Amino acid sequence: FSPLCLQPEQKMWPSFSQNHSLVEYGLRPGEIAAASVVWGALWLISVLGNFLVCLVIHRSRRTQSTTNYFVVSLACADLVSSVGSAPLLLLQLSSGRWLLG
Repeated sequence: FSPLCLQPEQKMWPSFSQNHSLVEYGLRPGEIAAASVVWGALWLISVLGNFLVCLVIHRSRRTQSTTNYFVVSLACADLVSSVGSAPLLLLQLSSGRWLLG
């Protein structure tokens, strides 16, 4: 395959100006549902796990050390990231397209 063999109306790379949804990429509704369930479960595990890390270090006096404060900082950053981005991805997976713009 050589780019020199292309006809003038053919493009070597897909156009990035088109907005593709997951359905256009060939995912069936069952696959979308399975991906949504898996992503939702991972999201719940992430939120609960990071919340429990913060709770344990906050409530136990023995675990309040400088090192564990860095762990809490990482857990809080991951918690904010999970709460902020995962629902948007679940919305996109469930609808098959980006609804927010």
